[in-house]
Parts: sequence; structure tokens; C-alpha cells
Amino acid sequence: MKFVLGIDGGGTSCRAALATVDGVVVGRAKSGAANIRTDLTGARANIIEAARQAFFAAGADPDLIPQTPAILGLAGANVGTYRQQLEAILPFSRSRVETDAEIALEGAVGSGDGAMAILGTGTAYMARKGGNRAPSAAGVSRSATRAAAPASAATCWNRRCLPMTASVRARP
Repeated sequence: MKFVLGIDGGGTSCRAALATVDGVVVGRAKSGAANIRTDLTGARANIIEAARQAFFAAGADPDLIPQTPAILGLAGANVGTYRQQLEAILPFSRSRVETDAEIALEGAVGSGDGAMAILGTGTAYMARKGGNRAPSAAGVSRSATRAAAPASAATCWNRRCLPMTASVRARP
């Protein structure tokens, strides 16, 4: 079976969701902090540990990690060359590193218009209208992005519960 990994990493924890290529999440896991700006080496270790644990939770062999593509939404990915440095040292078959704000927006409102705020260890804001993203204070494969959408303490807006993320969907 082929899989895709969605990773959401912030200053407090890193969450991984292992999904089939059809977007069915089959395993989830959590590890330590994954802010790539404050600790690139530690973030890499926690990303890999969360991925391994997600494979275990799915009853799948973690030895498949090098054959699995991943989309990662990470704190610190919007600063300098940290994104490129991490992509060069990750073990996945393909790695796409985005900011945690980018995947939070996608997880909160899908491909439509709306806005979100991350209020956790750090904060970030992002909005999209008419397909144009507004710059955020902190920036995707559909199934992996939704799998990676942040999850920690509950705030529910528009019938979506997104822990530590408040979202507002634009009205048509």
C-alpha cells in the first residue's frame, strides 16, 4: 500500500498523520517540538519520530518511510533558508516544507476564501480571498494538508473544530 505523510510541527509538538493516497488517515502520532528555526536538528529528529509512530499506529512498517512522500507545515519555515536546509536532510521520498500557517489555512477553510489565526506557542495569521493569499505574520497536497491541519486545544467555528486554530470562512 502506498502512503502519504502530513506533518504539523510547532514550538511545542509535532503531529503526524499517515494517509492512503486516497486521503484516508490510517495512523496518527505526536512527538516533541519541531520549530525548524529554533532547533533544526531537534525538529528533524521529532519529525522522524512522529512519522515512525504514525506508521506503527497504522500497523505499517516504518521502513517504508523512505518510500513515502511528505508535506510538512512547520513553524520557522518562513525564515531564511531553514526550509531548504530541512528538505535536504529529511528521509522521505519527496518532501515539501510549507509554513504551519499555510497548512492551518488549508485545513481550516479548504481551498475557499477565509482566514485563520494560530494561537499557540507562537502566533500566525493568514487569509485568502479570490485565490490570493494575504501575507501572514509567520506559509500542498490535499489529503496530506488536511491530515496535517493543527490539533491541540479546542476552538470550533463554522462547525469545524481546529484545536489552537480559529478560522473564519468568507461568506459568498
